[in-house]
Amino acid sequence: KHVTIESDLADEDSHRVHHRPRPPSHLEREIESASLAVGMGNSFLIKADEAFKDTHQRGKKPRFDGFSMRHWNDQTKQKYQKNAMVGGGVSEHTDRDEASLAMRLPPMTEAEIRAHDEADSLWMVVRGIVYDCTAWQRFHPGGEAILRACGGRDASEVYDFYHKWVDCAGLMAAYAVGRLAVWRD
Repeated sequence: KHVTIESDLADEDSHRVHHRPRPPSHLEREIESASLAVGMGNSFLIKADEAFKDTHQRGKKPRFDGFSMRHWNDQTKQKYQKNAMVGGGVSEHTDRDEASLAMRLPPMTEAEIRAHDEADSLWMVVRGIVYDCTAWQRFHPGGEAILRACGGRDASEVYDFYHKWVDCAGLMAAYAVGRLAVWRD
């Protein structure tokens, strides 16, 4: 909330605080629109139904300098190196497919995943694997809004609607944090 302080003309030492709601930013409006498009109900599984497809068209959003796919690949390589140094995480060479990832990752419940639905901690499930998409938001060619709208939920259908041909595990394996304990295939 935006807070303004106005001094009282009768007594310069006293202050009154007036709370005025700040208007939503462009990104906040886009996130709200995307949230409506993906059917932000209580459902953990997001359906890519006709209403969703009609209201949320695929499109690229402008990215800031330093946040291209080339930069994402560099960041991912650094993440793999960090994982190797601490002796944990996934391997760049052996864990770039969903089957090998699933065997190495801890199971997570829907409740655990739902707790990560904010911009500063954004997890989502794609094909049974839980990915930490917090860093990916700034790089995502489709923008942050759709990722944030899917945060804390199973976005497999939405992912497949937009990116059926993209290997999510190959792109995001370094950021895999778990696997859905009970996954609906």
